[in-house]
Amino acid sequence: MLRVPLASLVLLCAACDSPPEHVVVSRAIHDAELPAGTGHPWPLTVEAGYASCEGGRLAVFETMDGKKYAVAGARATVARSGYPPIEELQADDPTSTTGAKLTLQYLQDRTVRTCGPASLAP
Repeated sequence: MLRVPLASLVLLCAACDSPPEHVVVSRAIHDAELPAGTGHPWPLTVEAGYASCEGGRLAVFETMDGKKYAVAGARATVARSGYPPIEELQADDPTSTTGAKLTLQYLQDRTVRTCGPASLAP
């Protein structure tokens, strides 16, 4: 069992009210949170990356090799970012016969948390 000193938790919680600067998102974390059979497979063609917020208004996914993709934000903010859309990494839905893609909801939820939902309003 992992033991964490109480003082460490207090220090960690000092920033609990503010969104994290960035979070790791990966197939392994996704699969641990949403086990097989939930109908929500890992939605990307890459295994892992970082979710972050830029300028308080743009949710971004960065691959492990440093390429950034716009995930969410006001349309004008996304356009100004110059980042390609996250849909470029979106995996095909293996159950589809029409070429549909897997839902990005899991990734969007994780990245929006880094900005706070109110900051992404148009």
